[in-house]
Amino acid sequence: MVRLEKFPADFVLFNEGDDGDFCYLIKEGKVGIIKDEKIINTIGKGDYLGERAIIFSEKRAATAKTIEESEFWLINRDDFLQLLDKDLEIYLRKKILLQDVTIKLTDIEILEEISKNAYSRTHLVCNKHNGMIYALKSIEKSVADIAKLETNLENDKIIHKKACFPFISTLVRTFTDTKYYYLLYEHIPGPSLEILISENTCFSMKDTRFYASIILLILEYLHSENIIHRAISSQLFYIDEYGYPILTSFINSKIIESRTYSIVGFPYYMAPEVINGSGYSFSSDLWSFGILIYEMLYGSYPFGNGDEDPYKIYEKIVKGNVKYPVFIKESMKPKGIIEFLLQKDPLLRGSAEDLKAHAWFEGVPWEDLLARHVKPDFIPEIIDIDVSKSTNLKDILDTVEDEIIVDP
Repeated sequence: MVRLEKFPADFVLFNEGDDGDFCYLIKEGKVGIIKDEKIINTIGKGDYLGERAIIFSEKRAATAKTIEESEFWLINRDDFLQLLDKDLEIYLRKKILLQDVTIKLTDIEILEEISKNAYSRTHLVCNKHNGMIYALKSIEKSVADIAKLETNLENDKIIHKKACFPFISTLVRTFTDTKYYYLLYEHIPGPSLEILISENTCFSMKDTRFYASIILLILEYLHSENIIHRAISSQLFYIDEYGYPILTSFINSKIIESRTYSIVGFPYYMAPEVINGSGYSFSSDLWSFGILIYEMLYGSYPFGNGDEDPYKIYEKIVKGNVKYPVFIKESMKPKGIIEFLLQKDPLLRGSAEDLKAHAWFEGVPWEDLLARHVKPDFIPEIIDIDVSKSTNLKDILDTVEDEIIVDP
């Protein structure tokens, strides 16, 4: 029914216009999606391809060719359709619509504002033609110029396009007009980890290990692509409709070859080497990961908890040692993973790949997590969205439709 096959680099899996005979799940490697002899998308480990032609009974919409030696689980058309239950069909149809890069800003109508800060507004929006829900972030150009955000926005765009992984949100398209930058994202309907922690005070060891395992897979993938995130925190992971945490932002991220020196990130999560300005690399993300595990387990931060002055927080990070709340017994500590990740010497933290062998992660079904075969304890209640009560984008944001530029 399902078979495992390996193909060399530059192998054509199928051509545009072919019949859809197989669906492919990438176990290892990378695949380029090609239209008009240009690579329009790159996908990798844990992603699907070939399902659109089967679900919609269409010819292949593009050509798919391996970029490097790659291994796949293959399932033929008949077996795929037999296995296609309602939940999987909904998931795959959403994934297919997120690949629609032909959507225009004039196709979008606003449903409601879902967040706002000093730099941007984010609205829940829908495609008025098919009802697909997205999140649209708008940033005034004048504000971006004052705050020097252009580089951050460009990094978010570049890295979001590069990072194709099951637990990373999709940046569908970007636009600009005379007044705004726009970023159209996949909408993740559940709460952020930050909100979930605040509502529950803390998580059980089981739930923490589940979320941490997914986040570790994300970090392993990012670091393998030379992407350092630099802002890992509970604020940036949102729970999807299946209960899985999804990373939603790369606003502070960077592609690096060795070290970087900018002091960026959320104060409670920043590694000592970031604060010291001595240069840092991927292991600074692992420090932030350790802080996040502590936060999920105990509902607080190990350094500077309750402090609002970032310099006081930095001092405690650089000079302090990990301390647990007084009520925490040894049985409530996660087998030394926090102490391991919060070592002051970044070289001692190892790599994301190495961490998978740590005792705390023993028995984690990594492949099943990638395939979403593990059912989480918490699945958010998703409320149906009434797309009939939408408002024209121009009425809310004062856009100038004839001056809209679609970014490449």
